[in-house]
Amino acid sequence: MVKIIFMPLLFTIGSFANNFESDCLKCHKQSAIPMDMIYKRYLLEFSSHEDMKRAMVNFLKNPTKQKSMLPKGLLMGMSIKEKSNLSDKQLEDRIDEYLKIYDIKKRIVPGRPTI
Repeated sequence: MVKIIFMPLLFTIGSFANNFESDCLKCHKQSAIPMDMIYKRYLLEFSSHEDMKRAMVNFLKNPTKQKSMLPKGLLMGMSIKEKSNLSDKQLEDRIDEYLKIYDIKKRIVPGRPTI
């Protein structure tokens, strides 16, 4: 009985965990653009997850060089990605996953001296 309940639950959890990887990371890995670098650039510009998310959604729905957070020198050798084909809900869910994975707060260790 436990196996009957556990296996579908495990499959469901696993399928949600792979959405960000399958929809986002596969292309970013090919282009060798580190996702943590993008997170840091958004964080420096927007400072809150809500503002970062709003800017990311705006960019992914209508990507332009002006909206890109990549360094200008890097942009000169690359083309801007195409508009996302994810629904608004999917896009927001993937960005939430991204912000949770790369959240800088996870790297802060209380009591550790800063340089």
